[in-house]
Amino acid sequence: MNSISKKTIITAAVITFVIALASCIKDVDDVNLPNTPQKLVVQSFISPSDSIFVTVFASQPLNYNIPVNDYSWGSVFDTIKTATVSITNITNLISVNVPYFPEQKKYVLPPNAFTIEKGSEYELTVTANNFESVTARTVVPLGNATSVIERIDTISIDEWGNMDMRVIGSIDDPANEKNYYSILTYGIKEYTWDDMSNIYISNFSSSLMSDNQQDGNSISVRHEFYDYEDEYTEIKYTKTEVYEVDEHYYNFHSSLETIYDIMDNPFTESSHLYSNIEGGLGVFGSYVTINSTTLNK
Repeated sequence: MNSISKKTIITAAVITFVIALASCIKDVDDVNLPNTPQKLVVQSFISPSDSIFVTVFASQPLNYNIPVNDYSWGSVFDTIKTATVSITNITNLISVNVPYFPEQKKYVLPPNAFTIEKGSEYELTVTANNFESVTARTVVPLGNATSVIERIDTISIDEWGNMDMRVIGSIDDPANEKNYYSILTYGIKEYTWDDMSNIYISNFSSSLMSDNQQDGNSISVRHEFYDYEDEYTEIKYTKTEVYEVDEHYYNFHSSLETIYDIMDNPFTESSHLYSNIEGGLGVFGSYVTINSTTLNK
């Protein structure tokens, strides 16, 4: 059998499979979906070096039919502005309410208003009218790991200025601890047009790793990302931040990456977004910055 015949058979088989698959798809009328109530959705990641930010909104169950168009989409997932949000240090039982800031559409508390301590456990509680109260806990990482970012290598660059880049560095993992890490990289650029310029952040990328089978060792960091430069855009510098994160931060972002990876594959089993919010949905986690390095391009 020659190669042309083989290609013809393969093509015919693929076409037959697609037709058969399409014939199995039918519209079903009057489906009685279970009555699923709305839940509070909460997201917050706390750190000793940053303000506390908490986002609160309501879930949209499958049977919660709201007409959505180009003008109403944003309001469907708008934040809940009247919730009561509190955070408690479980060790000393000191608690404080987190106020809502309309400009940011979040509940915000500056670092000097409530101290986040490494190694301490915190509980987040959110209540709102017509919703079940939700809670979640996180233990802030100890931050004993250290990290060094050595350089940025250019893997490839094309004629249009598109570049594949790689951050090179390492993490010294402390022994006898279960640790998780997150590496974030972003570029600071300047765009110039008609004698006017604008500085902005672009090409934000991240990656996750753990010390599984590498406990107490030096863990290699090889974080690849994309960037570009043209006649109007100049890369001023690139910044890399390395975080030691708790298991909730790690599990949530890992599940998010999985969902992104399978989003366009109709033959893959569904993957659920990780949540540690009791009584609701979302994530409450923590992180400690162990490295912040600015590198020239």
